[in-house]
Parts: sequence; structure tokens; C-alpha cells
Amino acid sequence: MYSAHRDRLARSIVVGVMAVAALAQTGASVAQQSGRSTFDHLRTTFPLTGVHAVTPCENCHVGGQMAGTPRQCEYCHRPGSRIATTFKPANHVQTNEACNTCHRSAATWTGARFSHATAAPGSCGTCHNGIAATGTPANHIPYKTQLLAGSSMGCDACHRSTTSFTVETMNHNNSQGNGSGFCRGCHFSGGPTYLGNMRRNSLSHSGTGTDCSQSGCHRPLGNTGSTYRGWT
Repeated sequence: MYSAHRDRLARSIVVGVMAVAALAQTGASVAQQSGRSTFDHLRTTFPLTGVHAVTPCENCHVGGQMAGTPRQCEYCHRPGSRIATTFKPANHVQTNEACNTCHRSAATWTGARFSHATAAPGSCGTCHNGIAATGTPANHIPYKTQLLAGSSMGCDACHRSTTSFTVETMNHNNSQGNGSGFCRGCHFSGGPTYLGNMRRNSLSHSGTGTDCSQSGCHRPLGNTGSTYRGWT
């Protein structure tokens, strides 16, 4: 009798172990099919948001390797990365800043806010060329021909804001009028319409002179107003 009881107990234990094993296997299969486990990714200090939330685990954890997976955007989003993903295009703004300095969304690359904190003075044109970033419009004030005799001047000579091009103070390069630097090049009412809020008038409104400052009225050569700031 004792032997029969022992055999029944042994069979019950074996059946129980097999049931637990089957249940564990079923749970693993379900987890694999769902593509996610109950693991809390927030514990890695890398929350899965935006595109990362629907990216298959193996795209980042190549070969099932968990430890050492980089958290910095630039480790993955670059050419030659072992992780298949997108990276900076050839016409990207030239910068050594970390990606998340400008790109704050994990859902889209658009809408980035560039930090100009490390931008070198006079280097605006390297990005604001109409390709990498917004460039000079066709109706921009002709500062090269009017003020600099064909040479160049950095955008930040007039544009001091890093959030808007419409906040500017015109740099007249100490122009004295006459020749290259004629005031009338921009301020003549019969001339082209350039971008900017400029006072305009006809050359004959004072009755003398061939240019605003040459008339003897407006500074810097005349006596009226403040140089480059006010006509009266």
C-alpha cells in the first residue's frame, strides 16, 4: 500500500512539473509573438517614445546583446552604425553638437530648434545658404554692391537674432554716399523694392544733390538727422 501511494505521489509531481514547464513555454511564446516582454524599459534611463516605441527590439539589441547598447542618438544615427536606422543627410547643418541638442522629438526629425550657442561669428552663411537652412531672398538689400564694393559681409553684421531674420539693424559699413554706397541704391522711391522697412523718397525732394548724403542735408555728410538712424 505504501508503495502504491508513493507511486501515485511521484506521478503527480511529474505531471505538475510538466504542466509548469508547458505554461512557461506558452508564456514565452506569447511574449515573443507580442514583440515585447513585461520588462520596464524606463529602468534603463532610455524611455521608449515616438518611433522607438514601435521599433523591434532586435533593431537596437543586435544579436540579443543588451548590455552596452548606446543611449546617445549619434551612436546609432550615423553612417556605418551596426544598427539599421536613419542618419544625418549630406546637406545637414554642419555641427558637432549632440543630436538631441536640436532634435527634441523621438517621433520626427522635423521641427528641430538649432542652438546657435557655439556658432562662430561670421559663419551664418555656411548654413543659411538656401540648402541647409533658409538663405538670402532674391529681394534682399544689395549690401555687396551698395556698401562693400563687391566684397562680402556676414549675416550677423545686421541680423543679431538667432530666432528671426526680421529683427535686424542695418550695417551701413560707414558709407559716405557717393559711388559704391549710394544711399539712393536702397532709399530711392523709384528704385527696386528690397526686403526691409526703409524710408524712401525721390532724389528731387530737396532740390539739390545726386544722393541723400550729398545733398548737404542728411548725415553722414549733411547736418540733418542722425547717421544711418534718422533722416530728420
